[in-house]
Amino acid sequence: MWHTGGWFCRVLGGEPNYVLTPPDGRFLSVSTGNYHACGVREDSTLACWGRADEGQSYPPEGEFSSVSASYWHTCGVRTNGTIECWGKELIQLEIPTEDTFSSVSVADRHACALSRDDSVVCWGHDEGYKGTPTQGQFVAVSSGRFHTCALEVQGKVSCWGRDSAGQTIPPDGS
Repeated sequence: MWHTGGWFCRVLGGEPNYVLTPPDGRFLSVSTGNYHACGVREDSTLACWGRADEGQSYPPEGEFSSVSASYWHTCGVRTNGTIECWGKELIQLEIPTEDTFSSVSVADRHACALSRDDSVVCWGHDEGYKGTPTQGQFVAVSSGRFHTCALEVQGKVSCWGRDSAGQTIPPDGS
């Protein structure tokens, strides 16, 4: 949201209680968590801003191709295809190391990533929502709080995880 004099974010619907100025420079991508955001700069380094009480806004040094922010933590894909996460240690102990990845999507307690062989790999807490990814080849993945969906190469959407509101049942024809 633009406000005279700079950017601000409304937290919990009230008056602005954080005045955040995104870092200067140009970015290739950006991802927002609940109270913080991170972006990949043109030089492939990361910049994060906002809430940092769990370290979620203190990215590691190095070059990254993508980033995904969630509530208490953030993960990024380094340019060599490895994944690194920071912030609250909810999902960091199980980060897959056997593959290389092109993108990652982080939720509150789990994450999924698109490997360079076009499969999806998920890790983190499995309290009925991480689930097991559908087998196949994919071009994109997006993790929600209790479920994940991925876009297959053929354009079909596949979803898995907790289905409390129909969120894992894509529309017909997708």
